[in-house]
Amino acid sequence: MTDHWQELRFGKYIGMTAPQIALRDPDWIFWAVGNAHPGPFSYEMATVAYRAQSILLPPVGGVPQVVEYIVDSFSGKLVDVEVVPCPKAVPPGYSRVLDLSYARRCHPYDKLGGRRLVQAVKRYVLGVNRITRDIADTFFADACNFAFHG
Repeated sequence: MTDHWQELRFGKYIGMTAPQIALRDPDWIFWAVGNAHPGPFSYEMATVAYRAQSILLPPVGGVPQVVEYIVDSFSGKLVDVEVVPCPKAVPPGYSRVLDLSYARRCHPYDKLGGRRLVQAVKRYVLGVNRITRDIADTFFADACNFAFHG
């Protein structure tokens, strides 16, 4: 996609890139894409939002991993994200990709659910405790990190 992401020039996340925002507040990035005005930054945000819905889980010890999204049946909010080994077919209710839009699709404005998804990306995909601008930008620039390479 790009070796250099533009910085947001307005609002809450001024000075941050679309990848940084997606890995800090996924709910905001999906909201912004739905309310964006045409332009270069809106194209970058749409690209990041598209990719953020299909983050590949790396295998562990050669064994594929799957994610289970656990949603509270009463509130409809995402309460946990579990990633487990799955050497055979993906069982119902599991996925081979992490989808940062999952919490928002379950319940609008689920900030805690979004944070849980970001924590899963940190732990299971990136293997870091803190996401820097360089980590976020490099990760989203590599289409091979996503099931949909667009």
